[in-house]
Amino acid sequence: MHRLTPARSSPRLPAARGWRRSRRGVSQVVATILLLAVSVALFTGLFFFVYRFPQAPPSASGTFDATLSYGGSTVSRISILHLSGPTISGPGTSTVAIYIVSVNHPTAIPGPFSLSAGLPGGSSVWAFGENWTLSLAPYGLSGPDNLTVSIVSMSQLVYRAVLGVSAPFSVPYFVSAQITPNPAGPAVTYTITASVVCSVACASSGVVTANISEVQGSTTTETLACVGSCGASGQYSWTSSSASIKTPSPSSPTVYFVFLTLKDSAGRTSTLALSFTVT
Repeated sequence: MHRLTPARSSPRLPAARGWRRSRRGVSQVVATILLLAVSVALFTGLFFFVYRFPQAPPSASGTFDATLSYGGSTVSRISILHLSGPTISGPGTSTVAIYIVSVNHPTAIPGPFSLSAGLPGGSSVWAFGENWTLSLAPYGLSGPDNLTVSIVSMSQLVYRAVLGVSAPFSVPYFVSAQITPNPAGPAVTYTITASVVCSVACASSGVVTANISEVQGSTTTETLACVGSCGASGQYSWTSSSASIKTPSPSSPTVYFVFLTLKDSAGRTSTLALSFTVT
């Protein structure tokens, strides 16, 4: 009697599973290649799309330094030094324009100015190391004030600075003052002289007053007459009028004081005390 033996599994099944795994691996490689190809195509198209845009013209850039010079109490000129950067050039103000604006007097300075207005020989080419200089004396600018300086090249702002304008002397002051004769006897006419410095023009000849209220028999104040012109700022001299201080007869030598007050056209004052002896 023959025994029935169980049927064996087919030996080809493992090979079929390996073929399915191999097909899955190939599909992953193909997908990766396709993604890379799509990415390269998109990037290339975007690059050419952006590259076709018109490019902005190159702008001038550099470093500048602006300074002010004074003549008396007013600004005499402005100098702008081209410290570094490319050469700036252009005729007229259509390509390069320099603006100078006063805060207190915004319409005092006409503008803008071209390169040829401040470069040596009227040149329109501004290289580094060169000074652009312009006289500001005709505009009568005095402190305190601020000047805003702007350089515009090819419609772009390349430099801006605010320069403070200060007066050489903020307060008027006495250089010297004296009373003559000193000492002297009673009932003598005294003469007062004073030399002063004002940072602004004198308001009138009566800017120095003498307070002689301490002297018995004298008036309270006396105005000293100006000698010379008061049309501009600077140093001036004053002398008292002929009928000045007449003192009484003291029993012993007595020291008196005269207080001088200096006032300029801006209303700023300075005082000085003078002593004299009556014997």
